[in-house]
Amino acid sequence: MAEADRDWKKEVVALMSNPDQARAVGLPSYETVLRNSDAGGASLVSMIAAWRVAKRVGMLSSGQFDEVCRSQSRLLRTEIACCADPDLSAGFQDMLAEYDIEAANARQSLLSTISRFGNGDAHFSGR
Repeated sequence: MAEADRDWKKEVVALMSNPDQARAVGLPSYETVLRNSDAGGASLVSMIAAWRVAKRVGMLSSGQFDEVCRSQSRLLRTEIACCADPDLSAGFQDMLAEYDIEAANARQSLLSTISRFGNGDAHFSGR
């Protein structure tokens, strides 16, 4: 687990070190994080990109990734419901949309797998 954690952190840092790659996966660049931290500010950044990296490096299984996404969606819906700041609420809604897209992709993948089983393209041993 420690090795998977190191791989995950290494991959996230590598993505953040290149501003174009960071932007492409939805992470802030390293420079942006430093700029905000030096000013004592915070960034409203979704963790979805970091969870995607964790899945890609094998730290999270597909099922665990799906559970994290569902959990984050519930938390975001709760925050949106009680948020009085329109700008903050809009940021939360943008994040929720990202998690909803992941959930839809996971459902589509599951339906494709079920379809393959139904067509006899895959085999299940039942053990």
